[in-house]
Amino acid sequence: LALDKKEIFGIYLIFSGIFLVMLVLTLFFVFKSKDILYTITDSTVYNEKGVLSLKNYEKVILILFSKKSAVENSEILDVFSDKTKSMDSIIKKKNKAIKDLNAKFQKSFGHNLVQKKPDKFDSRQIIYTLSSKAKIVLD
Repeated sequence: LALDKKEIFGIYLIFSGIFLVMLVLTLFFVFKSKDILYTITDSTVYNEKGVLSLKNYEKVILILFSKKSAVENSEILDVFSDKTKSMDSIIKKKNKAIKDLNAKFQKSFGHNLVQKKPDKFDSRQIIYTLSSKAKIVLD
């Protein structure tokens, strides 16, 4: 079987094309499945995309999420607890804080951080979770 230079070059192009496609797909899936790591310092949170300044209650909420990825509603309500205010106003303040935190993350990093889900064991209860692939670390 004799191959001339055109056939050898054609085979070379086919194999190198297949290799490049496999390389691009592998890199795409590796970087797509990578966790997003956020680091909390004094009053900021940052990652490779940028820095975001935090209010004190936002920092406390993120510290809760650094300890575990799913936080119960009651734990977040404890952050806003105030004996002088009604439970309705505390709930409104908590909901606004979560909404504002998600808006900040959407603006700075391009996605929401906190998601709201019903509890698996008691559908009346709400659990807040981090978005998939997000992790928070204290500095």
